[in-house]
Amino acid sequence: MPERQRGRDHTQLAIQDELGWLFREQPTEDYGIDAHVEVVDGEDVRGRLLALQIVVARSTVHSRLTGSGSQKSFCSQ
Repeated sequence: MPERQRGRDHTQLAIQDELGWLFREQPTEDYGIDAHVEVVDGEDVRGRLLALQIVVARSTVHSRLTGSGSQKSFCSQ
């Protein structure tokens, strides 16, 4: 599985499992927007949408310390 898809999958699980929000992957290749998230409060969908750019990168600090790379994903607002 490509790193980009792993990052999206990791982010999707965090959004859905940790926050209980709706996650919609952007199916077309786009510059900057990888997914949309809709805020849910209990049973109420709030109508608030977030556009996410998901970045997956190897940690160079971790690589230098241990000799092996690690993958991290993070969202930027």
